[in-house]
Amino acid sequence: MNAVFAGTFDPFTLGHLDIAKRAAKIYDKVFIAIAKSDEKHCMFDLAKREEIVKVSLACIKNVHIYAFDGLLTEFCKERKCNILVRGLRTVNDFEYERALAFVYKDLNPEIESVFFINNPNYSHIHSSLIRQLIVHKADISSMVHEDAVKLIFEFNKGM
Repeated sequence: MNAVFAGTFDPFTLGHLDIAKRAAKIYDKVFIAIAKSDEKHCMFDLAKREEIVKVSLACIKNVHIYAFDGLLTEFCKERKCNILVRGLRTVNDFEYERALAFVYKDLNPEIESVFFINNPNYSHIHSSLIRQLIVHKADISSMVHEDAVKLIFEFNKGM
């Protein structure tokens, strides 16, 4: 059985990495789906986010990384995969993800959302906070994979 773990991953955090590793232990393949998501005004373009995810996940053999544009349910259909992996940090995350799960189910009744409760070591980490720290050139090495830190600051030089 395969699963999809999707997000904008702007940038991919240690919390994301933890969820991907845990999902990879359960599912034969985990498709990491990086959403283009123009409406979110990402700090990093899609190609850079894909590169950050690739270096972060290089040690996990059964993950497959794809960038996509459009509906997540269509991405799942193309991969013949009906399991969506989602991470939960807070009650607010639960409410948001619960609503999304119902929308996914409306669009494709075969879709099942599987929720992973975050590792408490990463509960304070979220991409929007990391983006603020990047702007101020702060140390983010406790929040993203060590190889990703180098890429992030390299990518951010021109911003």
